[in-house]
Amino acid sequence: MRYFLIYTLFIPFLLIGQNKQKEVIAKRINTDVIIDGKLNELFWSNISTAKDFQMMEPVNGKLERVNQKTEVKFAYDNNAIYIGARLNDKNAGYDDPNIVGILKQLGARDDQGKTTDVFGIFLNPFNDGINEFAFLVTAAGVQIDKRIILTTNGYLEDINWDSVWESAVSIDKDGWSVEMKIPYSAIRFPDKKIQEWGLNIYRELRRFRESYSWNLIDLKKHHIGNQAGLLKGIKNIDPPIRLSLTPYLSTILLKEPNQKYDFDYSGGIDLKYGFTTNIFKKSFNSTLDMTILPEFQQVEFDPLVLNISPFETKFDEKRSFFTEGTELFTKGNLFYSRRIGGPPAQSISLQENEIIYNSPTNISLLNAAKISGRTDDGWGIGIFNAITNNTYCEVTDTITNETREELIEPLTQYSMIVLDKSFKKNSFLTFVNTNVYRRMNFRKANVFGILGSITNKKETHAYDFSLKNSLVRNNNQLESGFSSSIGFYNTDGNIKYQIKNYIESDKYEINDMGFLYQNNEINTSGDIAYEVVSSDEKIAKKINILKGSLSLGFEHRMLYNPLGYNELKLKFDTWIVNNNYLWMNLRFRYFFEEVDPFESRINNQKFIRPPAFKFSLSTSSNFNNPISLNLSGSVKYRLTNGYSIWEDYNNMHIYFRFNPRIIISNHAFIQYIIAFDKENNQFGWIPNSSNIESLFSRRKQKTITNKLIFNYTFTNKLSSKIIARHYWSVIDNQNFYELNNSGELIQLINFNYDNEYQINFNTWNLDWNISWEYKPGSNLSIVWQNQLTNQNNEIENVFFNNINNFFNHPTTNIISVKFTSYLDYSTTVKDIRKYTEIKF
Repeated sequence: MRYFLIYTLFIPFLLIGQNKQKEVIAKRINTDVIIDGKLNELFWSNISTAKDFQMMEPVNGKLERVNQKTEVKFAYDNNAIYIGARLNDKNAGYDDPNIVGILKQLGARDDQGKTTDVFGIFLNPFNDGINEFAFLVTAAGVQIDKRIILTTNGYLEDINWDSVWESAVSIDKDGWSVEMKIPYSAIRFPDKKIQEWGLNIYRELRRFRESYSWNLIDLKKHHIGNQAGLLKGIKNIDPPIRLSLTPYLSTILLKEPNQKYDFDYSGGIDLKYGFTTNIFKKSFNSTLDMTILPEFQQVEFDPLVLNISPFETKFDEKRSFFTEGTELFTKGNLFYSRRIGGPPAQSISLQENEIIYNSPTNISLLNAAKISGRTDDGWGIGIFNAITNNTYCEVTDTITNETREELIEPLTQYSMIVLDKSFKKNSFLTFVNTNVYRRMNFRKANVFGILGSITNKKETHAYDFSLKNSLVRNNNQLESGFSSSIGFYNTDGNIKYQIKNYIESDKYEINDMGFLYQNNEINTSGDIAYEVVSSDEKIAKKINILKGSLSLGFEHRMLYNPLGYNELKLKFDTWIVNNNYLWMNLRFRYFFEEVDPFESRINNQKFIRPPAFKFSLSTSSNFNNPISLNLSGSVKYRLTNGYSIWEDYNNMHIYFRFNPRIIISNHAFIQYIIAFDKENNQFGWIPNSSNIESLFSRRKQKTITNKLIFNYTFTNKLSSKIIARHYWSVIDNQNFYELNNSGELIQLINFNYDNEYQINFNTWNLDWNISWEYKPGSNLSIVWQNQLTNQNNEIENVFFNNINNFFNHPTTNIISVKFTSYLDYSTTVKDIRKYTEIKF
């Protein structure tokens, strides 16, 4: 399904300059529609048709085949918009299983990685080329929906956005049909009598690895924002009240090692309310999304790793409230929702002889709400607010055994405001503000940002920029920092180039509500690439490929304060897809001498690393095949001649990843991933209890990751998924050194460490999830989680011996059941009235 993913990343909306923009007219209807995929309602026969689709890949612009024509029609009433599509595909193996026909592998909702034909529409109700709603359905009847928005980092997909809509498919000997019902509550649109929406329509013929669009998409253009057609004819609609409630009930059974079974239950509610109001005499169409007493027990586990770097590990957000409908809040990269309700971050004040006896792993979230929408003239407005509760730990005096509570996280408010203005030519301007207010004398933070993108009139070049300021008050001291960025790139043609620069001051701090690996940096980079986007191009025919790219680039990093050189890197990248759909990627990096100001964990103390080169190779076979394979590997080698301690040892870093994928049937899919990562003679900082200010070691690090994923999808509404992961990493220290002020290492000859700094780290997670969507928007899910993490200083070099020792420790088991019920106000009222009429 790779072409489908590439298509959605490009956002199929709005037209190439030299082609006439297509239009299709929607028809108002006054009859009930049964969504069954049959298209047997009479009104479908006399509605204008969107047709004459053109290929996106592999031959960009080619017309669809005569026996595989696509015809799409649109109808509407005061409740929803309806889509009826006929996807002709004669001789598609309907009667003969020996003929490869319409592919229809099942998967969970929003699973874009399956081997299946796909149909979808991309709606842009404000017709600005920047904000799209995507609704897609596979030939197996699986729904996929997402929001897409243009940012300074390119187009951003929010695949976690889920709306409540209906769809059905039917397959026959001449092809397949699709019906969709998209309620107005699922989208946002201007408050106008006459609507005119940006529209593009997508189809994928998976067995041929072909993708098509209704309005031609020119893949040579970076901005696809002006490459959609128009949906007309929708007028004078009077949508019902857009109010829905989703109450939930959750139970959990917990068994921790050496503890009794712990049973608990909880309940809460999610609310969505769509409303239209006037702001500065402009109609503002928006949605309020609120969660009260949220429960996130059933989120998938985090892939824990052994982090020996100076920087924090970043994990993806998996809590539904913080992943759905947040695309506007991601602008500016100032919002990292894992900060809300995450582990306590404030320091604890301990008296003499006191220890922490019991500390919660996460802060309790009381409630959260977000409002987002857009005015008729293109102003987007987003407001976010969340409140977390007071969090205490238990502190015990080891002499008197007295116990007391210590407040480690006070009642805290997290808030965010976004103002976003869309302009023509894929341009926008955005203002962002985040604020974290902790009660009493605890740390407080405020960040302001302005960012935007400007495309020239000919749509050949674009400029991105941002400017942000952070204010942090801690211990009655106020610190202010800033960051800035600017980028320039071309947006048309086979040759693509860009140059960009960003600066982060040493006082720039956004980690109270955002995420930043490091500040105090000046980064300048540039790239130039030649891209082959269609198999009918001369170079593609000459070297027998479908598409590919070759690029050269550089990246230069400096320290902001004190100003100084950090790193210079040269880059070479090339990738191709051949006629057998074998993808290959080759990368080469050359690193000049690096002056690292962060590894020592001491301000302004540098650590010098010798030059190095890195070679990487990756390949993937055709995912249409029952058995396919991903392979990747890399080698990094340092050129240590003339670098004192370094030149006595060969520093080599090897990585290899093996990922077979097996399609067992349309219902079952399994993949296994093993990754091996080894670095010999690695030099780096280690924590120490001695009086040495900055202690380093020469060490070996070996990491092996095993992961198994098994999906079994019973129907397009009932699915099961098992994820099992074991991660093992070993740090074996060989020699010890002290870092001097020149950035060089001085060996400690008689340093006694007694295995104190050896690390043997294991973590294991098993998630088994069964999910059933028993009606649109309503789910019953059962999850079993099995977890174990252990770290010690007993090095074990044999993998299976390590496994045996690790699993001698007892695991934690969690079984949870969650029931949610989606209640739409208008539908519920209508059902009550019908029931009342029948009853009385």
